[in-house]
Amino acid sequence: MNHEKYVTICLVLFVSLQIFLLLSHYIYSGSNDTRLEGVSISTHYKWNRVCPCRWPLNDTECLRNEKTRLFDLAVKPCIKEQSGNKKHDPRPYLYNGLHRGISSSRPSVRVKPPDQKYHKYLELDDLREVVSAVRRGDNVPREPTDNSKFPVLLAPVGFCNPESNAVTQSDLIVLIESCVQCKKARDTARTTFMRPNLWNNFSIRFAFVTGIPSENSSDKANSVDESGADFLDLFREAASQGDMLIANVEDQNLLHVQNQVFTFRWVSAFCSQHSLLFLFLDHSYAIFPSNLIKFVRSLPKETLPYMSAGIYGQNHATLEPPGRGFHHTWSEVMVGLPPYYEGHAYLKGFQVLTDLAIASAFVSLSLEENTYIGILSQNLRIKTHGLKHFVNNITYPGELANVTCGPAHYLNRHIDWSTERIL
Repeated sequence: MNHEKYVTICLVLFVSLQIFLLLSHYIYSGSNDTRLEGVSISTHYKWNRVCPCRWPLNDTECLRNEKTRLFDLAVKPCIKEQSGNKKHDPRPYLYNGLHRGISSSRPSVRVKPPDQKYHKYLELDDLREVVSAVRRGDNVPREPTDNSKFPVLLAPVGFCNPESNAVTQSDLIVLIESCVQCKKARDTARTTFMRPNLWNNFSIRFAFVTGIPSENSSDKANSVDESGADFLDLFREAASQGDMLIANVEDQNLLHVQNQVFTFRWVSAFCSQHSLLFLFLDHSYAIFPSNLIKFVRSLPKETLPYMSAGIYGQNHATLEPPGRGFHHTWSEVMVGLPPYYEGHAYLKGFQVLTDLAIASAFVSLSLEENTYIGILSQNLRIKTHGLKHFVNNITYPGELANVTCGPAHYLNRHIDWSTERIL
């Protein structure tokens, strides 16, 4: 009888201890906003919320920073518990390229090559499988490589607003990359192709995307004076116009890449109910409204979320960005990138943007804009279609009849924006 009591007491103590340890683990994870590594429950805890380890999140409050109350756009997957000794991975030594030590010296290139054009990248992960796992909320095999938070300082009014219950479906959302000192270009856009009378019976939204720079930025276009006047002017403009998306970026040397990735994540986090298709535009480019309306309406609705298209025929070689040192041998020059990667004008569907947003967390942001987005797309097997009516150059005004997007200086010179008549 005493033996049975002893066994019962031991069993109760054992179960109580397990429950205590489990609760302690959850409380610790929640208080520090960390992921639960090595457990089967793909969630983390934040402010007593159960936040799944997936992207995009249904509960956008899980993206808020506890201290600043700003939305942080970091992708936070749950990580599988790794087995084996990572220090003795033989794969870097089996790499048959000229940079045999590239896996340790340049971790930013740890992606899987889809074809011979990307032969220098190590076959360590299938990025598509990782993206699918994050979408489902499943555990992934490794931590994000470069998962910047991208705090959202200010968002446009009237659409993609997580704090509003109003949902208005648009035919298209246009996101224009801008800069702190680009107010003249923004004002020109607002008085030309953004004029409401040019978009009759077509629901379209516009937002200018701007990154707030660091204090020691060498980028004059995005610099803010010491008095903070530029910063205040930018926010006054945003408050009066309601069409600006402003991020806090971490590395001004990678401003364009970070602006792109920030925009991808913002769209995938907040715009799922607002549009299926998004146009990305450089601030030096403009739109011919009637041609864009005609083109978008010609696309089957079921294809819009998977759309990927841009400027035709921009394949080119790309080297490491200036000022970062020359790390490449001749055989490692990037060649044959898909069209549009100079970022001037391209279309993306919501599902494609979500895949790119997730993938960006697992490929370092230490590459030039056109190279970086090209690597993501190639590894996700995203086929990009070249559009001949998206152009970099226009020779004579008669060509405008067949142009959808092109250099703003030419369109502004040869189009009467009150009537959209070609001059």
